[in-house]
Amino acid sequence: MKELKQSIPQIRIAGFGAASPGKTTLFCRLSFPVYLPDKMAHEIFLAEAMRAELLEAGLYSEDATVSVTGHLVSMDFNSFGTGKWIIEAKFEVEGKEPVTIKYEYTYPISMTAVNACGDVSRALVPALQGFLFTVYSDAGFKALLQPTAR
Repeated sequence: MKELKQSIPQIRIAGFGAASPGKTTLFCRLSFPVYLPDKMAHEIFLAEAMRAELLEAGLYSEDATVSVTGHLVSMDFNSFGTGKWIIEAKFEVEGKEPVTIKYEYTYPISMTAVNACGDVSRALVPALQGFLFTVYSDAGFKALLQPTAR
């Protein structure tokens, strides 16, 4: 975040949509519900996580001139074989080409359904942290946030 702070201006998140808006549940092995904290909708969870990190780093302001809109393309997991969270989102700034970032986080998974679904839940936070690190490190995302030359 320190490197990002040196290369971009403060930004604000103007909105965050989703391919499946308001989705709060994913099912593990067709029976165990996996909820995000507070049963928050996936796109809201992602937007709030980004906002919190950017605010903590001094990169977020509601008054910022650079306004980013996000769109959660997909957020899903695999609980068989190798555990995997897959998060994909598109980011846009008016007048610029959007940037899509897809991230896969793998983790060990237990054999039994109950334990495997617990593994899925425990892997969510590191998966989200890895996704956000990938977003902030992406050259296209950084370029998206640069002021447009006039």
